[in-house]
Amino acid sequence: MAVERLTERRVRTIHATQKAIELRDALVRGLELRVMASGSKSWALRYRRTSDGRKRTISLGSYPAISLDAARKRARQHQVDIAHGSDPAGELKSYKAAPTFKDVASDWLTWKHQQGRSASYLKRSGERLAKDVYPLIGETKAREVTKRQVAAIIERVGGRGALIEANRVRGLLHAILGWAAGTGRIEANPAAGIPRLFEEKPRERVLSDDEIRAIWTGLDAAPGEAASKIAMRLCLVLGQRPKEIVHLAKEHLSLDAPMPAMLIISSEAKNRETHLVPLTDLAVELFREALVLARDAPWVFPASGGRGPLAPHALTHIVARAKRKSGGTFLGVNDVRLYDFRRAVATGLGEMGFPDEMIGRLLNHKGAKSRSITSKHYNHALYLRERLELLRAWEGKLRNVLGLLARLESTATERIRLIPYGDGQTWPRAYAAAGDRGTW
Repeated sequence: MAVERLTERRVRTIHATQKAIELRDALVRGLELRVMASGSKSWALRYRRTSDGRKRTISLGSYPAISLDAARKRARQHQVDIAHGSDPAGELKSYKAAPTFKDVASDWLTWKHQQGRSASYLKRSGERLAKDVYPLIGETKAREVTKRQVAAIIERVGGRGALIEANRVRGLLHAILGWAAGTGRIEANPAAGIPRLFEEKPRERVLSDDEIRAIWTGLDAAPGEAASKIAMRLCLVLGQRPKEIVHLAKEHLSLDAPMPAMLIISSEAKNRETHLVPLTDLAVELFREALVLARDAPWVFPASGGRGPLAPHALTHIVARAKRKSGGTFLGVNDVRLYDFRRAVATGLGEMGFPDEMIGRLLNHKGAKSRSITSKHYNHALYLRERLELLRAWEGKLRNVLGLLARLESTATERIRLIPYGDGQTWPRAYAAAGDRGTW
């Protein structure tokens, strides 16, 4: 390789004919000019790594974008760093291999999938990222994402009037970057400390007895499939989340046992905890109606085509279509949302004097369970009798409001023991004093 004291004129006029030419600068040790047959020219610095003496090469840029003087300056800066143990070629390789924010977010979504998060949650998170996050920082190295960039994304979403959505994007970014920091992908979470753009207040709307009656009796005439309307009534009878009802598999429903019950498996529960719900007579009647409509499908509420369970938004669409048809009201009732049914159950039970802890257990609220050592590690009681008492009391009020007659005898039993069932979930099984004669 030729060594000469390069000049700007020499660099500008040299050309390669058939094969590439490499010229080494005599003034700055290791600085090379590479001239390709195509006419392109570029700078490189050759050096030995301090730690092991291995030969290394790092690109300094192309000519004429990087002049001779600029190339010499860059080479000298690198040589100072190399003398102190730096390896610029290795650092550049490491930087190129470092994950972008999009890479980290993809890993996080995979991790969430492995945790058992629902497909709807993963889909919604992916859509938020694609719409509001990836266009701004998707290709940015995750370790270079700044607090200001995160705040700007949140402010941008809020700037179009979507204040609640801005809070959801903030929560998503905080979760992803917090996980990345916790797993060593980045040093710290830049979303930490960024406040909510909009302070959300819990909805306080409570349906009155007259409104409950109007909704229940008017559902038959509302637009929508019969099965969806049954599911809506079950939301009001049991107080469970709409998704947990419409995604119920037949194998997780027992109507003929002495104590009828439905099992909400952990993958379908919002708080990822298996939840057993004893069924009252009215709930059993509604489920039997649903099973007739479901026919041979494995789900209690199959979607059209039978390829899966009914989507929760099928219920909200009934409300939305009825509102459009009536000019804003749902069956004559103003300001109705599907989750108002769940709040009606909780409020009604509270007005009857039942404690918040037991109401929370019935609704499967994670915070309803005491986090004492005893509760967390030893006391795994399901309190089925207490849950049944709450649901019976609520059904009594509901029947009174709706003018429905109660059955003279309840199908539920008072004596319960637990047995493992299927994939390790716990199911109730009633048994008589003379021996185990219950069937599940």
